[in-house]
Amino acid sequence: MDSIIKIGFWEKAFKSLRLALAKVGLAEDEWGYSGFHEDLTKGDTKELVKQIQNCLEMRGGEVSARARATNLGHIYLTLSSLGRKTFLKILATEFRVDSDVIQEKLDGLTKVNDSVSREMWESSLREALIPPRVKLLRQFNELPDGVKFLVDMRGDLLDWSRDDVELGFLEQDLKSLLFSWFDIGFLELEQITWSAPASLLEKLIDYEAVHEIKGWSDIKSRLAPNRRCFAFFHPKMPDEPLIFVWVALVNGMATNIQQLLSGSSSRESSDEVYDTAIFYSISNAQKGLTGINFGNFLIKRVVDKLTHEFSGLKNFSTLSPMPGFLDWLRGRDKDMLQLLESTQIETIKTLGSDEDIGKNFVSYLTNENLF
Repeated sequence: MDSIIKIGFWEKAFKSLRLALAKVGLAEDEWGYSGFHEDLTKGDTKELVKQIQNCLEMRGGEVSARARATNLGHIYLTLSSLGRKTFLKILATEFRVDSDVIQEKLDGLTKVNDSVSREMWESSLREALIPPRVKLLRQFNELPDGVKFLVDMRGDLLDWSRDDVELGFLEQDLKSLLFSWFDIGFLELEQITWSAPASLLEKLIDYEAVHEIKGWSDIKSRLAPNRRCFAFFHPKMPDEPLIFVWVALVNGMATNIQQLLSGSSSRESSDEVYDTAIFYSISNAQKGLTGINFGNFLIKRVVDKLTHEFSGLKNFSTLSPMPGFLDWLRGRDKDMLQLLESTQIETIKTLGSDEDIGKNFVSYLTNENLF
């Protein structure tokens, strides 16, 4: 289903470009052949290289180049996993910088003395250092839903670049572009409520990475009047949250995440005065934006927004799980005793015999009444 949706936005781009192509008298068969095998055969790869070259050379003008870029994006989405990896491998190896051209620019730069000539050579060197593949990625960015396409493409690259140095260089090129396009100043903070479109709420369910959302009643509870959900959106991805955080408004510090998730502490009205905001879950929604940190900015913006909405808020805290921590701790409980004060150790001894002091340590930490 997801692949059908992704292909669908390229179909919309095709439709608009067909109209533009008709106006300039350019037939569709002039800007790209799309009958590729899903795994990309040897013959397909030769044709693909030719199409990418034609796109980069801007043959037929801007409209034609956009059409060719759209066609290439459509081809990528119709390929299998093997075909997509081959596609990206071609970009990485066939469309990197030309070392001979770079050396030529460097040689020219060392031979000039006046500042004007030097700046001209430096400018031409900077241009030569931009790989052709980056220019193609920028063309994708200019297409409808092209930003989302590139984000998903980097998601693919993250899986394959771990064991492939050349794909790793391509992944870094794409990361650099996304880093500039997703500058924090471009992002829009939005509060998501129960009245949001069902399609958006479904994405929250799918993207939640910390505490599983088990259905519509669960998400409705998390969007109760004393609960908040905030997300960052990008203007070119208005229907896709980039990262989102869940907040519980309570009085006093919460100590039990299950109580927050169960809905037992939710309210039908938000008229109550709260003194504490608990950030209990934050999820990155786009794999392709891994390594581009929005979390700190999101939390700071949400704190600012909540402070203006609820003047009584004094405490802001996180209540985040540490998967596997308790099992790890049980294996090292006696070593952990060295971190405690003598009075705390005496308290632990009251929970059982001296022989069980290690096990008692875990009980001590998990007994909220002792703090």
